[in-house]
Amino acid sequence: QPSKPVVVQLRPSELILLWQPGSDTAGAEGYCVELRVSLHDGVNHGTFGAWEVAVPNSLSLHPACHLRDLHPESCYEFRVRAVNGSAAVSPASDPILMPADKGAALRWWLQRRPLGSDDPPPR
Repeated sequence: QPSKPVVVQLRPSELILLWQPGSDTAGAEGYCVELRVSLHDGVNHGTFGAWEVAVPNSLSLHPACHLRDLHPESCYEFRVRAVNGSAAVSPASDPILMPADKGAALRWWLQRRPLGSDDPPPR
């Protein structure tokens, strides 16, 4: 089973997810990424809609995905599973509130940036 996906880059309508692959990727040809949207504003209500397929097959065993066309100020959860491999689904990500604008995305990045990191800020 893949690990819980984490966001490593965030912009108002897109993000990059990373996860650790499961120990059994035999027969896998890629990853399916699913999302669900909060039915309320904010991240603390805990009520989400049904899981929907965002990426049916990444066509790669690289454990990362760039998701686009997300809605600013909407809250999402994500999970992943191998395609044609183990049927195990990862735990859901922490709820991710999409930033309203690039300034909010930069503040998010600055709060999570490892001390001493040379990673460039989001554009």
